[in-house]
Amino acid sequence: MIRRAPVSVDVSDVVADIMTAARPDEPQDPVYSRWWLERPMRPDSIRVLALWESEGRPVAYTEGGHLPWRVEPERFIWMELYALPEVLAGPLLGEVQDGFIEQALEDEPNVLNYQVWEDAEREITSIEKRGFVRDRLSKAWELDLVRHGERLLAEREKGRARMAAEGVTLATLAADQDPDKLPKLLRLINLSQRDIPTTVPIHDETMEETVRWLEAPVLRHDRYWIAREGDDIVGLSYLQYPPQRGNVWTGYTASLPSHRGRGIARAEKMETLGQAVDLGVTRVRTDNDEENAPMLHINEQLGYERIPGVLSFLKRL
Repeated sequence: MIRRAPVSVDVSDVVADIMTAARPDEPQDPVYSRWWLERPMRPDSIRVLALWESEGRPVAYTEGGHLPWRVEPERFIWMELYALPEVLAGPLLGEVQDGFIEQALEDEPNVLNYQVWEDAEREITSIEKRGFVRDRLSKAWELDLVRHGERLLAEREKGRARMAAEGVTLATLAADQDPDKLPKLLRLINLSQRDIPTTVPIHDETMEETVRWLEAPVLRHDRYWIAREGDDIVGLSYLQYPPQRGNVWTGYTASLPSHRGRGIARAEKMETLGQAVDLGVTRVRTDNDEENAPMLHINEQLGYERIPGVLSFLKRL
């Protein structure tokens, strides 16, 4: 028998441990979990969180949420489930999914967007039995920095030379002294996101969200790279470094639509990868939508190897 329990910042370690047990190859950092549970990215967003207990102990954690329906008129709710291995392998999985769906329906959505690792066959079968249909795949990749490090550092130098010839400067966010850099960064983020292949709408980020994310414990401003041409920020790339445990991931790499085709995004990406090599990181992970052909091509060129990604399943109500 499963019982739903509330989630607060006080149980962040429990949440991180359940997420790690559910996916040992993708450990969850407890420092990041605590930061994420402290408050939402934007004050008006609605979160759907729960711990699920069996025989008095937490065995699963679910998280999801949505923007206010005035901002999200199509009424999508995103959903993710993490559970101990015995739950994922047994009948309690269906009970947790049913309870999670019931909880999500309390907000009267039009579409449930359930996200699951593509190799989680039992969880996928179970959610399909509940009327969910495959939507799209976010392909994931891993790059061996020990094996490819020397070549990546050489490519970083080529990128720097090309950007210098183009009149584009590369620097970290920490080193940039422009007092208006955050509005310019926000403009770049919002313009670049509009081209990402998606079914679920991507809404423009607010300044409050940008500031909140830049405070995340997985981000360091001296490891967040931006490209400038004149007074404009035209590109960015950064990696997420978990402070205690977990894998290093690419957070985001992008350039302004008006500046594409000049190698800016690639040069920025090489700065982040080269910096990771310099720091002694042994591997880096990234993900891209299955329809994002340009980034998939870059990943293959750089030597990334495929690992399980995340499938999105939809249930329209």
